[in-house]
Amino acid sequence: MIAGSPQISKYNSNSGEGEVAQYIISDQPTLTMKVNIWGEVKHPGQYLVPYTMKVDIISLLSMAGGPTPEANLKKIIIIRADNDAGEAGKITVNMDEYFTKGELSGIPDLGPNDTVIIQKTFIGRLNSNNTIFNVLQLLATIYLITNG
Repeated sequence: MIAGSPQISKYNSNSGEGEVAQYIISDQPTLTMKVNIWGEVKHPGQYLVPYTMKVDIISLLSMAGGPTPEANLKKIIIIRADNDAGEAGKITVNMDEYFTKGELSGIPDLGPNDTVIIQKTFIGRLNSNNTIFNVLQLLATIYLITNG
């Protein structure tokens, strides 16, 4: 349970034991849902958002403080939670159309318990593992051994 969160209730009255709550009734008369964002954002975590508000990746990115400089916005993954409609799966979204043309048609709305994963770019992955430094150090060592 999220610290300080309102009482959690399943929206569908036919809920059974062990099911994850998809909607939350907060102190105010607002129906909210949980969505997750992981990876290359400034504040990853779980967010409670109003269900009545259309929440997409752009809104969630804003709530999470925006992407980090190493975020790969060309390949955002949404893990769609299994909901009452039976929809589950993985969606990949490329934000290029939005950034270049302001086109929103390829950006899906998020649903309850969806998880958005923002991975690092290729260069970001290299930098985070100090791979470039290690390769240069190896090449310098090889050069010194063969030409020393």
